[in-house]
Amino acid sequence: MVRSVRKPCTRLLQIAVMALIVGASPLTHISDARANDESVSLSLHTSFDHFWQRYLEAAAAGDSEIAERMLEEIKRLRVERNVFALNDVGTSFAYQGYALLESGNIEQAREHFQIARQLSPDLPLAYQGLARASERSGGIGYATALLHRGRAQLAALRSGLDGPYARWNLAFLVFTVGMVTFLIFGALMVYRYGVLLAHDFEERVGEWLGSRGSLAAAMALLCLPLILTAGVAWLAPYWMSLTFGYQSKKERGMSAACLLVLLLTAPFAQLYAEWVRTVSNPVYQSALSSTTGTFDIEDVLKLREAARQFPEDRDLQFLLATQFKNVGDYELAADQYRRILRAFPGDLAAKVNLGNIYFAQRDWEGALVQYNETLAADPRIAMAHYNKSLAHAENFQFAEREDARARAETIEPSAVSSYETLTGDYRAVADLRLDENDIFAKFVGLSEGLHERPVGTLMGVSWSEGWGARFILAPLAFAALILLLEVSFRDRRLTQRCWKCGGAFCGRCQIGTGRKGLCTQCYHLYFMKDGVSSEARNQKLAQVQRSSTTRLLIFRLLSLVAPGAGQISDGKPIFGSILLLVWVWGACTLLLDAPYSIPSGLFSTESGPPMTVAVAMFVTLIIANFSSRPMARG
Repeated sequence: MVRSVRKPCTRLLQIAVMALIVGASPLTHISDARANDESVSLSLHTSFDHFWQRYLEAAAAGDSEIAERMLEEIKRLRVERNVFALNDVGTSFAYQGYALLESGNIEQAREHFQIARQLSPDLPLAYQGLARASERSGGIGYATALLHRGRAQLAALRSGLDGPYARWNLAFLVFTVGMVTFLIFGALMVYRYGVLLAHDFEERVGEWLGSRGSLAAAMALLCLPLILTAGVAWLAPYWMSLTFGYQSKKERGMSAACLLVLLLTAPFAQLYAEWVRTVSNPVYQSALSSTTGTFDIEDVLKLREAARQFPEDRDLQFLLATQFKNVGDYELAADQYRRILRAFPGDLAAKVNLGNIYFAQRDWEGALVQYNETLAADPRIAMAHYNKSLAHAENFQFAEREDARARAETIEPSAVSSYETLTGDYRAVADLRLDENDIFAKFVGLSEGLHERPVGTLMGVSWSEGWGARFILAPLAFAALILLLEVSFRDRRLTQRCWKCGGAFCGRCQIGTGRKGLCTQCYHLYFMKDGVSSEARNQKLAQVQRSSTTRLLIFRLLSLVAPGAGQISDGKPIFGSILLLVWVWGACTLLLDAPYSIPSGLFSTESGPPMTVAVAMFVTLIIANFSSRPMARG
């Protein structure tokens, strides 16, 4: 997740922040870790933390030459070890950038944010820091800041560390916005057509229950899900089903789409629950750190313990070897890969990575032996050919180098190109690693332990367990209710609401009505202009005035409280739903504090509410209240 940024104010505080970072370094846990496990003998003098600590010491002492050398070594080792997301070190540089920014050193702060971005390309904090630096510059910097904030959002979604949370936050936000809009739309259908339903109900049972009894029965019918303790969430689809026969074609399309959304409720709830269980698994967190650049000695210990507990699981053994290389102990990594090859002789990925260890130790011949054995078993592994070409280059065997590289580009040109984009100016062999999806598949749905082998699909959905069957049957039940009402109330399409006085009428109660959408009195008063007494005329005019005033008041109130709801209530379901979705998205973003909601981060600030949300909600409010009015009546 994007970490909240405090505001250091002085150069002294900057040095304090640097010291705090050193104090919080994983190096401080090494002695404790060794006390807990005597067999741990990691050599950390070439770890990223070692060079980071030396960088901080040199920077604090003002020795820029040593600091620059240490930074260059961190960048080189990052590529050599295939650790393309040094999250912790990048975050530390970003916080230093914030400290420099608060002290007024904008250019140096920007340099630190750029370094953080280079060390961890998908670090949102770095892009947000660049945005703040641009804002401090003023002028065109505000436009540049918008670009950086947009890139921060995309970086969060791509990040191996933040990405799962960002994507699920976004999915949860979209789901919540849909459900809230769903509920409001159903309530507005009751507002538009509830009086017609009550009228038809009274026409059929009024003789037995009377006028008040019919009204009470109609209200009880509308509240049936609550009476049956089914829950508030079931009101919206139920209301849409009850009023379906009265709705316009566009409203029916919206209602049908909302009812179909119910089919997604159970899968989403199950998938979300499985994801929550997965990310709470401590072994999953330690395994994931092998790709995110947040690894430390505690992660190595957890993986070692898990590997001992599940000795038959090749992936855990492989992740442990990856972590040994990440923390800089090539000897332990090589020994771990040899163990894997003894247990799983056909493991070509372990063989390639063992060759890469030899390459890092400048044993070109040893590396070539591993690559050649791999390609003898499977000549289609493009990156084995690519690594082989680099080993030949180090041996000054340039013809062999060109041949191996050509084979790699023939097999998988995109893989070679994307890898060289990652390595930049540095030349390094490519590891074959488990990615985030592979790791997730080992632990999906498990708060502890792991699957014996990665599951075939990342997440499974059962339609017959839990609430699955309920949400499958619900749309069918509501469809049956709509069909039942259509059969029972065959003539209810004749029921109308007078667009002058707002009263409900039908063919049962007013013979020959419905012309021009007017009740009998309004038809004669406004269209025929005959046969109406002065007393009846005055009463009807007063009723029309009250209806018009009430309708306008409700339209304005709905447009202020939930922009778009007024348009839906006035028979513009599509336009109104678009406005309502934007408004509900903004409200949910603020209430749920969802920093990864797209596109809220385009204007977001670390110290306050997202500005895009405020801007979008304000524009929606203006459009809803000033771009349209209730349709003219007469």
